Amino acid sequence: MKVLSLDISSKNTGWSILVDKLLVDFGEFGDDKPSIDKNAHADRLLRFQSLVRELILKHSPDVIIIEDAWAGKNITTLKILCFYHGIVHALAAEFNLKEVVFMPSRFRRLVGVTHNIKLNHKDREENKAAAIAFAYNHFTELFKNSASEDICESAILGLAPFYWDEAYNKILLETKAKNPKTKSKVKLHDLANKATEKFFDEKVKENEKSP
Repeated sequence: MKVLSLDISSKNTGWSILVDKLLVDFGEFGDDKPSIDKNAHADRLLRFQSLVRELILKHSPDVIIIEDAWAGKNITTLKILCFYHGIVHALAAEFNLKEVVFMPSRFRRLVGVTHNIKLNHKDREENKAAAIAFAYNHFTELFKNSASEDICESAILGLAPFYWDEAYNKILLETKAKNPKTKSKVKLHDLANKATEKFFDEKVKENEKSP
């Protein structure tokens, strides 16, 4: 599986390409051609669309991963991010790519970066610092190149589906073995999804207890 992951913002977007957990390429693109009207995002959106399209054409990913947008304290920021997300949704449909959206707390928990899911400002800053440290330790190439926070976040985001799939595939086999009379694939996948969620929740509790 080849993944293109994007840590999106209107000012700077980090991106990573991962193949079977290996980071094979990464970078970022920012707003080096800002609009005269700071409130007008049309030109930024067009440039963003062009650059993401270039990444897709160059790397031919199977999956595109983005971080979910949430309102926080600024509803205007949420609205702007939704424009960028809409472009990614459209490109995923155009190139027939599977698209996965993760909340920050979720993808960080999946890979084991952090286990604090509170959303106050202090915790978010601590989680970001933990994410950068994890990325530098896990991907030596990021450390050697002094990669930005946006690139580090995109690399970790790209890892998340691999961790989920590994756990899910194992649990699905166990679920089938435990429920031999269940013929419905939908039912089995639903049970496996719930069991996988429980697996990662238990991981969180274990790590919360560790020093």
